[in-house]
Amino acid sequence: MKQLLIILISFFCLTTSQVIGQEFVGMHADSVKQLMRASHKDFSLNTSSINKYYHYLKYEDRIGTQTFLFFLDEENICKFYKQIFDYSLQKKVIKDLNRRFVNSGDTLWTHEADMRIVSKKLKKTEWFFSITTRVVKSKDSGTIETR
Repeated sequence: MKQLLIILISFFCLTTSQVIGQEFVGMHADSVKQLMRASHKDFSLNTSSINKYYHYLKYEDRIGTQTFLFFLDEENICKFYKQIFDYSLQKKVIKDLNRRFVNSGDTLWTHEADMRIVSKKLKKTEWFFSITTRVVKSKDSGTIETR
């Protein structure tokens, strides 16, 4: 039983780190699907829910503690994505964010990726917390996305 617990904790640590560090903004939906299949094998695409206001891909992990929502534009390009976590992962996720990115406030982390400034914003709700990742500034064009 103790060995099973150690394996599960290791699994959570590994998958949470992989999820937080990956940047999907700007990828085509097909590339998102390929990357999720290749590097996030514990997640599966959920096509059971349809939202007529948002075009998105939804991935859920096998044990129900993490969800990805990739929000796509008309050309199927990921504009931003949201990771939804069970509160049992909160300390680990925040520790990983603090370790890998610049803490810009209680609920905001930033970093540079592919000549862009990327933000990760934490939001707490009653049943879960989420991290929304989006590009806030492109270094080559100087444009800032505000959505």
